[in-house]
Formats: sequence, C-alpha cells, structure tokens
Amino acid sequence: MFMDIQQHDQFLYIRFSQQYSLHYGNSEEFKTQVLENYKHGQTVILDFQKLDFIDSAGLTA
Repeated sequence: MFMDIQQHDQFLYIRFSQQYSLHYGNSEEFKTQVLENYKHGQTVILDFQKLDFIDSAGLTA
C-alpha cells in the first residue's frame, strides 16, 4: 500500500503517496496498517488528497 505514516506523540499522520483507491478489496490492509501504528489516545489525521476513490468498505476501515 502506498502510504506515508508519521508517528508523533499526540497524533498519527497518514497520507497516500500516490493516486490510490480505497475499496472492499484493500480496506482490511489499510485498517491493519493504521492499527499497527496507532497508540491509544492519539489523534489520527488522514490526508486523502491523493485518494481518487473510496467506497463504503473503505469508509468503515
């Protein structure tokens, strides 16, 4: 998956590094990567500037 993940004390910043679609076929991989990096209490910032499509499965991730 083409994501840059930056870990900070107060927040987790995630952005897609190239055009990408988040959908049923890859939403579990996205969710897994986010949860592997998330620390309890952090704010999660999602930069979807390069996300060109997201379906309902992608939203639930």
